[in-house]
Amino acid sequence: PVATVATTNYADTAVTNGTTYYYRVVAYNGAGSGSDSNEIGPLIPAIPTVAPGAPVTLTATAGDSVVDLSWGVPTTGDAPSGYQVYRSLSSPVSTAGAPLADVTSTSHSDTTAVNGTSYWYRVVAYNAAGTGPDSNEIGPIIPQVLPPGAPESLSATTSDGLVVLTWNSSATG
Repeated sequence: PVATVATTNYADTAVTNGTTYYYRVVAYNGAGSGSDSNEIGPLIPAIPTVAPGAPVTLTATAGDSVVDLSWGVPTTGDAPSGYQVYRSLSSPVSTAGAPLADVTSTSHSDTTAVNGTSYWYRVVAYNAAGTGPDSNEIGPIIPQVLPPGAPESLSATTSDGLVVLTWNSSATG
């Protein structure tokens, strides 16, 4: 078998673009294996011929020593195989040098951010055909320690000459 999985889907990431593949699935349990599924194929993973478009709607949220970034999948070009995240201490953000991060998802947490420092960000998508245009630039984003939220569930009990207060810590800090 190519793989054994406990779900009803599988992504074969060990394929070579331009090579022909055929697949069958067999279910199994403690009593043994069932019959083969129908065969599917020929399947030929395609080499992207067009670089992806720009990632859409880059957003950022600053926290304590972190900036959480998210963006949407490009709406033009072929599908991206990854994204490069760029950061700068000033605008405009250059995408010519080494990226801050190379990710395959549409989000990234910049855990190297320093509280009180202003940052600007851009993201680019890429695939085998090349790198697409830059996303929108976002900034300045300034990570910082946030004040705690209000204590919750304040209650009191009283007795002779005494008031005892109890509460829960804030869920937001």
